Amino acid sequence: MEKEPQKPDPRAELLAELKRLRQDYSDDIPQDAVSSVNGAQRKISDAWFGLVSGNLEMAVLRGLFSEDLAKKQEEFADQFCNLEFSERLTTKEDIDTANTLLDEAIAELEPE
Repeated sequence: MEKEPQKPDPRAELLAELKRLRQDYSDDIPQDAVSSVNGAQRKISDAWFGLVSGNLEMAVLRGLFSEDLAKKQEEFADQFCNLEFSERLTTKEDIDTANTLLDEAIAELEPE
């Protein structure tokens, strides 16, 4: 009898993606304007903030976060996923806010 292929663990996949967003993108804010086509993965992109928010929202919808963290995700989305944010320059404080939320989310998803 053939073994059924193991289904991916959504919690583990989400945890890996949040870690990737936290660790694989640079916190650096270059002096000169840059475009995303230059190959560097930077957190200054409003697209990165959208990825963070979308992945966190997915976790909320799956019931993987505490009520407190779900509320923080909603506040994050309100602050960073809008036209006003996309039209201004990203600050170190913006990146720090996202990193802190990612750290909290990763901590909640890590196996005990």
